Amino acid sequence: ISVKDCLSSEIALNPQEGYSAQEAFARTVLASKAAKDNGAGKVTIVMPDLLYSRADRSSSEDPSHMGGKSFSLEALAESLVWNSDSVLTMHPHSGMAQQVFQRVFARMGKENPFYSLSPIIPIAHYLLNSGIVDRSSNGLNAVLFIPDKGAVGINDQVHDVLGLPGIHREYCDKTRVRENDPLAVFVKPRSPPETFD
Repeated sequence: ISVKDCLSSEIALNPQEGYSAQEAFARTVLASKAAKDNGAGKVTIVMPDLLYSRADRSSSEDPSHMGGKSFSLEALAESLVWNSDSVLTMHPHSGMAQQVFQRVFARMGKENPFYSLSPIIPIAHYLLNSGIVDRSSNGLNAVLFIPDKGAVGINDQVHDVLGLPGIHREYCDKTRVRENDPLAVFVKPRSPPETFD
């Protein structure tokens, strides 16, 4: 990974797009080190999808609860602390991510390094301005798909921001057959969606 031709006093890196979590992890660590080694004064890692953010769901201060596994979110933070100054992400699924980054970066004497953007306004803006949602029918042609209970809050907020009462919300239940395998996830609607004209 070469960053030599794009360095300034500050650099923002997004080395994860189009790669698996493992490849993105390695590219992020290598890119941040290359940036610091080549003179970047401040490095901000941009991770729209925070790697390993689901790891907090089974973590605990007691390592015996991890079943012998590494707490990968903490490992990510520990790897990034050496060559980056901050991390920018979008909705990391829980507040634990911010706590982990604060704790790890504080051990190195660094300030609050973690910034999480809300996806609500960008999603609503896109839906209202892309032609997908028919405003003239108050959104009767649209369904907000809510894949699991963790997504209910964001989807309800998007629905409220849209201000179109005709948009249907389809709540679902998600089952994971194998942990951290995106091909082993099954989503089942709780009720059939409304029919459209």
